[in-house]
Amino acid sequence: MKGSHFFKRDELEAILFAVTDKTFGEVDKNHVLDKTKINPKITGIVGDVIEQSVLGYPADRAQRPDLDVDGVATELKTTGMRRKSDGMKCVYEAKEPASITAVSINTIARETFLSSTFWHKAEHMLFVFYQYEAPKTVPAAEYANFHIRGFRFHEFSEDDRAIIQRDWQLIHDFIADIQARYSEEDAKKEYPNLSTIINRQTTYLDTAPKYPHPPRFRLRKRVVTVIIQQSFEGEVFEKLPDRYLGASDVEKKCTELIGRFRDFSMADILVHFGVKVDPAAKATAKQYAEQVIVRMFGGTAKKISQIEMFRKLGYIGKAVTVSARGTRTEDTKLFSVDFDELTEEWVEDEDGTLRKKFFEDSELYQYLHDNKLLCVIFQEDHPSYNGKITLGDNRFLGFKIIDLSDDKIMNEARRTWEETRALIKSGQLEFIPCLNKYSCQRVSPKTGLPMGAPNLPKAKDHLIFFRGTGRDARDKVIINGLSMLRQDYWIKGTFLVEKLKSIPYIGHERFDNSCESRSKQK
Repeated sequence: MKGSHFFKRDELEAILFAVTDKTFGEVDKNHVLDKTKINPKITGIVGDVIEQSVLGYPADRAQRPDLDVDGVATELKTTGMRRKSDGMKCVYEAKEPASITAVSINTIARETFLSSTFWHKAEHMLFVFYQYEAPKTVPAAEYANFHIRGFRFHEFSEDDRAIIQRDWQLIHDFIADIQARYSEEDAKKEYPNLSTIINRQTTYLDTAPKYPHPPRFRLRKRVVTVIIQQSFEGEVFEKLPDRYLGASDVEKKCTELIGRFRDFSMADILVHFGVKVDPAAKATAKQYAEQVIVRMFGGTAKKISQIEMFRKLGYIGKAVTVSARGTRTEDTKLFSVDFDELTEEWVEDEDGTLRKKFFEDSELYQYLHDNKLLCVIFQEDHPSYNGKITLGDNRFLGFKIIDLSDDKIMNEARRTWEETRALIKSGQLEFIPCLNKYSCQRVSPKTGLPMGAPNLPKAKDHLIFFRGTGRDARDKVIINGLSMLRQDYWIKGTFLVEKLKSIPYIGHERFDNSCESRSKQK
């Protein structure tokens, strides 16, 4: 292919095997990293090192695949990953979405998917993975200390390609429709909706940054994480027996399951699928909810996160109980806070443009934008001992889905994000002591250390709030010189309850009324 850089696959593999587990500094024979001395915020530096010092060709920003590998046009992506705790083990996850190519607003309307610049680059990809080994955001020069961890030649499955094609078509049609209906000047006012309206409808792809900054096609972070974990963790995600190409297929299956299992107890459902449980055990819905969802969808894993479809489509399982006292669910943890990322003032786009960081560039936005809660709803027939819900007391009512990119959630997340940034940058972050009823400082009985919490947004006043976490009171981080427990983002349970009341059961809107009437009769 004209302009590409030619390699034999075995030659390319030998080169990349030779640099695996070496740092970028060790392999940078052409001193590409030297430019970070005058531009500490330069982006794409690790990709430049791979291109110029490892593979030996000059910087290349052409809108075509970088490589010709045995006659196959192949796009090279140097992709960061981080280690994160997942229960009792640590696993890799993608550091961020994978940018593929520009959304060519002026020409995309004349393209088809198979002939598009995007698919030309995405059809055959070579990922080179590196580990982002700093606990916080670092200057570009420090990337010299990060290790290259491996590589993967990647082609999407037939189902993945169908999902990607649908996503691309949504973006294409949106832009083409604007250009057909508006003048060139008025169209510019409509293009920003690409990253708000259309990003909610796509499954694997999104676009960023927001117009008028030049938008790019990206693979969502959750999709890249699955590719990484399949490559490095030996992770074999379970494939479900049915075909799921998007939310409509999931909802169709949920409707089928409501018809089959409505009013079954949780214990009955598990027994039906051969899972041994003790109905008399004081086991809560939360303990078994994910197994119930997985088994009903035809899987055998214990967790939704072990199912490829749920991971790639962004579904998080959650149990919710309807009782005589009303619907209830707990506050829900989202993910750990990176305060350096949260307080970054600027971001640099791939074309080198330095611009102010917006909420839409944040990890919080990305997480909410990427995920949905698949809620399995159970009816409690009678109150249980000490407020606990035993297996036999819960009867399946159906499924509801909460889209975490809901306007209310996003607006409240933006408020939390902006208030926290302002609090830290203004120097008003402080540690509030926890006092006993005599107004004396409380201490941790385990460590003897003073108890307290930072004045970060709390559940009392915020839908999206912070809550500390750690092995004990000694498991701390330092923010603005203040020592505090590591923090997680949470979403308020009372909001989730109210949101669920406004959402009909998937496939059976009439169940909303019947459930409410059953609850009132108890």
